[in-house]
Amino acid sequence: MALKNKYEKIELIIGYDNIFDFSTWKEPDLIIELAKLIVLRRKTSVKPATADKYFHAAIFVDTPAIDISSSEIRQRAAENMPIDFLVHHKVKEYIDKFKLYKKDDV
Repeated sequence: MALKNKYEKIELIIGYDNIFDFSTWKEPDLIIELAKLIVLRRKTSVKPATADKYFHAAIFVDTPAIDISSSEIRQRAAENMPIDFLVHHKVKEYIDKFKLYKKDDV
């Protein structure tokens, strides 16, 4: 709600595979009430056999095939490997600042 109070329009951008689990997210109805749901679809995306109300509420955008995995980014960050070419420099700064994905040396 804080974001909605600050910004007139909010868009939530998710990957195509996430739309099929969207109903299991915390308060999905509130999310689509507060934000426009944008789903990034790849050329290889398969149409579902059945589609729920969240699928129908979403706006689908075709995206180019870029082989970037969030799992790979997290793993590389955890292992102190470069991620500069995978994320925006501000994202890298945030990950570094808060030591995201770093394993505790206990």
